[in-house]
Amino acid sequence: MPVSETHPLYDEFKTEWLRNQDAIDGERKVKKRGPAYLPIPDPDVNNEASKRYQSYKNRAVYTNFTGRTVSGLTGLVFREDPIIELPAQLEYMRDNADGNGLTLISMAYDAVRQAQAKGRYIVVTSVGGEQEIEELSPDTVPSKKSSAQVQAKIVSYFAENAINWDDNGNALQMLNLKEIVLDRGSDGFGSEEVTKNLVYRVTDSGVTVQHYKEDSAGLVFDIKYSDGSMAEKIPADIIGAVDNNPYPDQPPISDIAALNVAHYRNSADYEEGVYITGQPTLHVNSGDTSARDFNDLNPNGIQLGSSRAVVTQKGDMKLVQAESNSAANEAMVRKEEQMVMLGAQIIQPRSGVETAEAAKIRASAETSILTTITANVSQAFENRLRDAALFMGANPDEVKFKLSDNFYPEDADPQVLMAMFQGSDRGAWAIQDVRNYGRRSGLVDPERTDEIIDSEIGEQSPLL
Repeated sequence: MPVSETHPLYDEFKTEWLRNQDAIDGERKVKKRGPAYLPIPDPDVNNEASKRYQSYKNRAVYTNFTGRTVSGLTGLVFREDPIIELPAQLEYMRDNADGNGLTLISMAYDAVRQAQAKGRYIVVTSVGGEQEIEELSPDTVPSKKSSAQVQAKIVSYFAENAINWDDNGNALQMLNLKEIVLDRGSDGFGSEEVTKNLVYRVTDSGVTVQHYKEDSAGLVFDIKYSDGSMAEKIPADIIGAVDNNPYPDQPPISDIAALNVAHYRNSADYEEGVYITGQPTLHVNSGDTSARDFNDLNPNGIQLGSSRAVVTQKGDMKLVQAESNSAANEAMVRKEEQMVMLGAQIIQPRSGVETAEAAKIRASAETSILTTITANVSQAFENRLRDAALFMGANPDEVKFKLSDNFYPEDADPQVLMAMFQGSDRGAWAIQDVRNYGRRSGLVDPERTDEIIDSEIGEQSPLL
C-alpha cells in the first residue's frame, strides 16, 4: 500500500472541506471554481469559456457571509485574553510558537477558525530534527537516528493534510501528514510542486516518524524526550468540533457555506434578470413603409432620444421592457435570514422541547458548538505544550492553556450579533451601529474609543 493511500473518511469529507474554505476565502476563490459553484445556464449550447457564461459569472455577487461569521465567532472567543502559564524553558513560545514567529495566541486563533470551517485541525509538537527532510535515493534502506534536540515548537496542519490515520479505539497508532511544497531548484527561482509525507507510527519501542518524498521512503527518527526515553504517544492532537478523536466531525459552518453558495447562484440569476429586464428594447412598427423606403427616409438610422427624428408612413414606435421577476431576490432574502439563524445557533446553548427533569440535567452541562470548539482547542494546545515541556526538560505540570468561553454578555442577542457579522460589509449595518451596540451590550468596553478600535483592526476580529 503506497504512502499516498487515503482514509475512506478523508475521501468522504475533502470536497466539503474545500467548499467551506472557498466560501470563507470569498468571491475570488468562489468564482475561480467556475461551474463547481455556478452551473452553466445552458450546458448544451454554452461552455465555461463562452462569453455568456463569463458575463453571467461576472455579474453574480458573492457576499461573504461565511467568512464574516467565522471571523465574528472567532473574535468572540478572543474577546478576552486566554490563560497561558508556561515554565521558564517554554516562555519563548508565547511569541514564537511555530519557529517562524507565530505567537501561541495566533496559532490558537487559526485553530478556532479551522475547527469551525472543517471540524478538524491538527497540531503537532516538534523538536525540529524530525522535521528536516534529508534527500535519499529510492533504493536507500531507511536508517534510524535520534532526533537532535533543539527548541520545541508547535506545527499546525489543515484537515486536508492528514490524509490517513489509524487508532486502536483509544489513541493514534499512525498519522500520515501530506504536504505539497515548491521546489525552488538550485537557482532559487523554480516552482516545481513536490509531495512530501511525514508518517508517525507507534512501535513496540516507542514513537517514530518517517519521511517520504514522492512515495520514496526516507529516514526514520525516534521521538525521544529530554531524558532519553522514547515517546509512547504520537505528539499530535486532532482538534474536532465535537471531540478530539481522530475521526472527522461535521464542520459547524457547512450549513452556512452551503446556503452562501446557493445565495451566490440566486444572485447570478437575479443580476442577469436585472440586466435583461433593465434594458428596454425599441420596437418600430414601420406601417406601410417598405424596408427600402424606411432606409431612404432614415439615412442615418435610428437614434434613441429626441435629437433625431424617425420618418415612417403610418406605423408607430415604442419601448418594450420585460417585467422583472422577484423570485430570485426573494430566495436570496430567505437564505440571508437562514444564515443569521444558523450562525446564532453556533453560539447559543443547545435547547429544545424537554421535560423539567431533562432541563435540569441539561442545565448542569449546557454547552454550545463554539464552547465545545473552544474547549477542544484549549485541551489540544495544553497537550502540545506539555509535550514541549518534556522535550525541553521542563515540568509539564507548570503548563496551562485555556481560551475564554465568556463569549458575550447575557444581554447581547446572538441573532443580532450574527446579523452584524454577516451584514456589516454590505451596508446593512453601519460600523458605528455595530460599535454602539457592542458598547451598550457590554461586548465592547465603553472606554475603547473608535480611534483605539481602528488601531487594533487586524489584531482582533474587525467587528469587535
